[in-house]
Order: sequence, then C-alpha cells, then structure tokens
Amino acid sequence: MGAFKNAVQNYGFFLIRTNIFSSFVHALIETDMKRHVNNLGIYAVCLGVLLLLTAFLAGWTDSNLLLVAAWLLIVGGIIGHVVLAKRQSKY
Repeated sequence: MGAFKNAVQNYGFFLIRTNIFSSFVHALIETDMKRHVNNLGIYAVCLGVLLLLTAFLAGWTDSNLLLVAAWLLIVGGIIGHVVLAKRQSKY
C-alpha cells in the first residue's frame, strides 16, 4: 500500500509541474503575442514585398497566383495596419 501511495504522490507532483509549465508558457505567449499583434500589418506588407522580390529574382513572374497572393498580402497588411492603429488610438 505504501508503494501505491508514493506513486500517486509522485504523479500528482508531475501534474502540478505540468500546470506550472503550461501556465508559464501561456503567459509568455500571451504577452509576446500582444507585443507583436500591433505590427501584424507591417509584417504582412514585408512578407508580400519579399514574395514579389523572390518571384522576380527567380523568374516566376508569369504566375498570376503568386503575384495576386503578394498583392493581397500587401493590401491586406496596409488595411490591417490602419485598423490596428485606429483601434489603439485614444482619439
């Protein structure tokens, strides 16, 4: 009976450690995401520009799908940046 009780206590210890770890990861992700969500529009614009640059340098300019995807990233990033900037504004 003593070995069973010891095993249950050890398992409970790992559950507590898992909860502490998951709480730490959740808090880290939450604060990190809040910091980067403000720049999400700028990241999308940069990704669209990099996609256009890569397509040009690789010679993939005959694909409309690639060019439209880059255009959507750029336009969506600009719109997203304006919306997020207005949401954070006090005025």
